[in-house]
Amino acid sequence: MATIKPSFTVDKINQYLQKYCNITFKSGVYKITKMMICPSETVVTCEPGVIFERYCRYQMLEMEASSYVTGYNGTHDVIWNGGIFKADKRPEDANVIVLYHCRNIILRNIVVDGCRGYHSIECNSSSGVHIENCLFSNQSVIEGEEFREAIQIDFAYDLGYPYRGEYDNPASDGTHCKDITIDSCEFRNVPNGIGTHTVYEKAKYHENIVISNCMFSDVKGNDIQLLSMKKVYIDHSTHNMFAKINLGKRNKGYTLDGKKVKLGSTRYNVNVSIGNVVVE
Repeated sequence: MATIKPSFTVDKINQYLQKYCNITFKSGVYKITKMMICPSETVVTCEPGVIFERYCRYQMLEMEASSYVTGYNGTHDVIWNGGIFKADKRPEDANVIVLYHCRNIILRNIVVDGCRGYHSIECNSSSGVHIENCLFSNQSVIEGEEFREAIQIDFAYDLGYPYRGEYDNPASDGTHCKDITIDSCEFRNVPNGIGTHTVYEKAKYHENIVISNCMFSDVKGNDIQLLSMKKVYIDHSTHNMFAKINLGKRNKGYTLDGKKVKLGSTRYNVNVSIGNVVVE
């Protein structure tokens, strides 16, 4: 097991992440001046009191990605436990945590506070993702883009997530998410809680989405907003019984290069259940 201390630069943090498979961040404040990059088969534990402050232009944490990775063949088998991500130290708009073509990722006991403009977690083109016992708070939006979510479930296309600003690359292959579980998370003062606002022009769906035991307060838009999703289960607990749930439909979608086009037929969700009730 390796130990990372608040005195480490981000370059040294990334060296440790590449070298060791089991890492502990010691309590303290970390100035994140460039993105932390987590590779496959890594277990990260943050002690209580670990605070990551964003001083970089882009995301604070990325599961190691590439413009050439497709499908679910990117970073895999990662557990990241703990840490407070303070995202509002820089004025630019950016995601905070990004998953791209990943599989088997657990994000647990994380706080993301002060995301600006985009998403606290961009869960893109990934499979087998578990987001558990996390808090998302105080997310601001760009004027006119109030549709953005704290946790976005998205597919791989140029406009949705151009890999580090690169467009027209193999990674923009239309891969959708599947087997996503969001459990026991809390959303406070965010534009929207969980879901997506994009649809692929082809009839593909995000599949096997489970949302359970989540709490929502002071959400400006929808607690949960679904588009082009199949086999969705939202638990019927005390919390989610009263959630604002938008079961959207869309007649326009996106091509892989980011152009908006009219769909051949209106896209709905398929097999959405709230508790034991099938609603769509």
